[in-house]
Amino acid sequence: KGDVREILRQEVAPETVSVFHIYFPDPWPKRRHRRRRLLTAEFLNFLYESLTAGGLIEIATDFEDYFLEIRESAAQSATKSGAVWKQTRESVNERLFTAVAQTNYELKYQKEARPIYYLELRK
Repeated sequence: KGDVREILRQEVAPETVSVFHIYFPDPWPKRRHRRRRLLTAEFLNFLYESLTAGGLIEIATDFEDYFLEIRESAAQSATKSGAVWKQTRESVNERLFTAVAQTNYELKYQKEARPIYYLELRK
């Protein structure tokens, strides 16, 4: 157990990861808790540096506000650090990377007809 940001910084060398899958991170919906959200521009920049050439990040969330914030954070990471995402794709209710394996959250939310927002960032 621990903070994934610290664990990754200690354990992952630059340019060694081909894919990061981040499914349904805690959206911390209360305004006073939003500072705890994982997918900030700084963290996305760290993930960018950890990816191999052509590597990607696949993100899924059911929380539209967080999805919009993540998308903005990706744009900010490019502006602030020079992390250039060669490809950015997004969709609603359509898994981009692989539709074969689905999480329990995806199956549950599909049954409930809830929208699921996907974002894929490729280095």
